[in-house]
Amino acid sequence: MWDVVVIGGGPGGAMAAKKCAQENIKTLLLEKKKLPRDKVCTGMIMSPMAQNTIKQEFGEIPVEVLTTPNSLIGICCHLSREESYQVKVFMPLTWRRDLDYWLLEKAKQSGAHVWENAKVTRIIEKPKEYIIKLTRENEEREVKCKFIIGADGAASIVRKSLFPQLNVKYALGYRECYKIDLGLNKTYWHLFLMPDLAPYYFSIIHKEEFMLIDLGARAKELKKLLIQAHHTLAKTYGFEFGRKPQWRDACMEPVLYHELLSGSFLPARGNGLLVGDAAGFLLPISGEGIGMALKSGLLAAHSVIEANRKDHQAGDIYLEKLRESISKLQELYHFAKKILQQKGESERVSLLKEAWEKALSLS
Repeated sequence: MWDVVVIGGGPGGAMAAKKCAQENIKTLLLEKKKLPRDKVCTGMIMSPMAQNTIKQEFGEIPVEVLTTPNSLIGICCHLSREESYQVKVFMPLTWRRDLDYWLLEKAKQSGAHVWENAKVTRIIEKPKEYIIKLTRENEEREVKCKFIIGADGAASIVRKSLFPQLNVKYALGYRECYKIDLGLNKTYWHLFLMPDLAPYYFSIIHKEEFMLIDLGARAKELKKLLIQAHHTLAKTYGFEFGRKPQWRDACMEPVLYHELLSGSFLPARGNGLLVGDAAGFLLPISGEGIGMALKSGLLAAHSVIEANRKDHQAGDIYLEKLRESISKLQELYHFAKKILQQKGESERVSLLKEAWEKALSLS
């Protein structure tokens, strides 16, 4: 019997587990893959919200966790073949496998127990506890807890268990890796904002000897965006159209903005809480997930700590604490809707600039 079980070993899960364990709450974190594990993500600690939360709760990111370059000095926004502008912003740069592993080690040092290769197969909700069935090293196991925190990503089994009737739409995050040099400044994140596909975009980031092309869109838009990305790079930077990448990978992202902002979906019920991607906390426009995962993981932990002390339900406390975060989502979501409604290219470009400046300033 555990006080709290956290499912998912990303930043949100590590944060929740660490904070709960620090308060002497008996904490177990379940990660379905063997650690360290890869994740499709730029690995940029983008917003002040993410940077400040990591520094405050985990300390300075060690040099060995960072990549080469170990940070970016800004974003170069390419609006067309001729027009671009730069935004100076400091962003530490990592591979997610290294960042997440470091965060989990910090959680373990605080007293949290971490089981890797632990795949949850079923969650049974009882009046005063949750029963979690899982397989670990080909063995079926069962654990019980008073509180459960779902930090298990887009296809969250915790969300499906708590809200089986919720119809979730998904977007795709896609990445291609090449060993090429197109002459782009490697200390910038290169963001290609195409007004006809706004607010979607593709980007280029450099890590070690690799050049990574990242893009995100609805599934039906993905192929169109990828072809346009390759054509843009071929025409402007000499990219060899049709070149095979070193590797490619992809992941799903939940699109729950309408449900969250309308209140038809609340990311908590009883003593079950959802954080990060599991809750749909992905920033519109920028697509940043690390900062929102850390913030919601921290709020979930505080809610569990308070509920455990007062013998209240954690969900009610958590939903109250989330008000400010959801208002930030709402503000950026309105930008995205405005951009989609604009037919003129200059109007879309103006809104894109304003939206990105807002997304990058979140604290």
